[in-house]
Amino acid sequence: MFTEVIGSSFEGRDMRILKICPGGVCGQSPVMWVDSGNICPLYFFFEASMVFSPPLGIHAREWISPAVALYLIDTLVQNLPEGDEDLVDRLEWHFLPNVNPDGYEYTWDEVNGDRLWRKSRCRKKLHILVSKSS
Repeated sequence: MFTEVIGSSFEGRDMRILKICPGGVCGQSPVMWVDSGNICPLYFFFEASMVFSPPLGIHAREWISPAVALYLIDTLVQNLPEGDEDLVDRLEWHFLPNVNPDGYEYTWDEVNGDRLWRKSRCRKKLHILVSKSS
């Protein structure tokens, strides 16, 4: 497993992905991208170099989404059912457990937060992930 910061949120929190790569070598297999809400990435296309599933759980108040991503990571790394080895032997898995860290943190703030907040904390109309490489 490897982690990598791919950018930062509006409020400056790291946007960190976790990679699970066959044999510990990344960049040589098709990639399954899973963000905080993609709990059912069951359609694999091994011929493709990148496999995406649609972003489903980006709302801050949906606390279960990051927990499900962590459960999937645990299953792939420690509790993979017998016969499912192809899932880690033929694919790279890239997880972004929390797509909206600012909004998520805001829903947990007992003093100033709002448990039902569902958006990002960006005060601009355009929401952009800022790359660390730029």
